[in-house]
Amino acid sequence: MLFPPASGKFEFRLSASERALFYLGEDLILSVIRGPSVVYSHPIQLDADKAYTVTMQVKGDFLAPETFTLAYRNAAEEGGTFVALPSLTTFYRSNEISLSRAVIRILPSSFCTACTSAFGSGLSLAFAAKPATFTIVAKDEYCNALTDGGLEFVTHLKRTTGKSTSEQFQVLDLKDGTYAVLYSVQQTEGIYNLSVSGVDRGGLAATYYAS
Repeated sequence: MLFPPASGKFEFRLSASERALFYLGEDLILSVIRGPSVVYSHPIQLDADKAYTVTMQVKGDFLAPETFTLAYRNAAEEGGTFVALPSLTTFYRSNEISLSRAVIRILPSSFCTACTSAFGSGLSLAFAAKPATFTIVAKDEYCNALTDGGLEFVTHLKRTTGKSTSEQFQVLDLKDGTYAVLYSVQQTEGIYNLSVSGVDRGGLAATYYAS
């Protein structure tokens, strides 16, 4: 949280070695798309009797620690000194993340098929000629759920005995890291193997679910 020392207009300065976004409340104030870089905000009205939520969203190379500094000053004081918000320095992985009156948001890493999971009734039970559904939850290599869409999944249903199946699949990207799968089987009752394959950078990598 940020507690202004007085009411008035304040300027913010963000210095970052990699990508960083600075939010004041819900508003995006400053952004560094590619560092190292230093950016400044226009004057922003702050009230001394209010507390403001400060959120830093950072994303960088896990092998190279990222550092950022956020500071502010009273715009009415011409040539005034920028004062750094305390403890706004963060490091990735095993290094300590220290913060004071601030919220640090760490984004998920890259998509990982091995950690991705699925749930729903359509993984274990379906009725012939009637729609069945289940949900895929995309995750990164640390099993953190992804927060956006854009991935591709391939699904296939195979009967364990007898003739091959005639099925229809539809995968809906819900744009939040989850994917709704709808399918129907034009076949009589029986035991089937359902496969869900995520398209990764290395090609298709399948996770199988029995239904």
